[in-house]
Amino acid sequence: DYHARKDAFETALLGYLERRFPGLGERIVFKESATPVTHQRFAGSTDGVSYGIALTPSQFGRGRPGYDAIVPGLHLCGASTRANHGIVGAMSSGRAVAHAALSAVAKVTA
Repeated sequence: DYHARKDAFETALLGYLERRFPGLGERIVFKESATPVTHQRFAGSTDGVSYGIALTPSQFGRGRPGYDAIVPGLHLCGASTRANHGIVGAMSSGRAVAHAALSAVAKVTA
C-alpha cells in the first residue's frame, strides 16, 4: 500500500508539473521520491524528519559535518551540514559548495 500510494502521488505531482511546463516529463532522466519513511530508512532521522541531524548543542556549528568530504573533490551539502538545518541550511550549504567548486575551477583555468 505504501509503494502504491507513493507512486500515485509522484504520478499526480509529475502530471501537474507537465501541465504547467509542457515537455518537462520527456526531459526527466532520473527521478526519486522521498517520504518521511525514506528519510528514516536511509538517513536514520527520527520519525523521518527532513531537517537533518538533531540540532543539539553537541551537533551545532563545528559539531556538524563540514562541506569537504574525505574523498578529494567531493563536497557535502544539505540540512545536516554546518550551514544549519532545514531548507535555509540546505540552500546555504549548496551555495557554499557551489562557491567552493567555482573557485576550484577558476584556479585550475587561471
